[in-house]
Amino acid sequence: MSAKIELKKVADDKVKGSLTYSYKDASGKVENDDPIEIPEITLKQTSTGTIEAYEGTTKIGTYSNNELKVEMEDDFYGSISITAKK
Repeated sequence: MSAKIELKKVADDKVKGSLTYSYKDASGKVENDDPIEIPEITLKQTSTGTIEAYEGTTKIGTYSNNELKVEMEDDFYGSISITAKK
């Protein structure tokens, strides 16, 4: 299974987007689940340069040293943890 995150800038400090899971079926064909909407996220840069991501007042992720870490909850999938390196 793999996932693709697409984000769009909606303001200098805000993004929103979608998360799409892909997997191979029994025949080896790649299938995509319906995209999960990522609600508006506020980005804040700390004094150390780390960028923190917030959904409302809840911190859901960080970006530092070319590594993105996201923790969020989905009604269907439950707890989602993503780590990606640039």
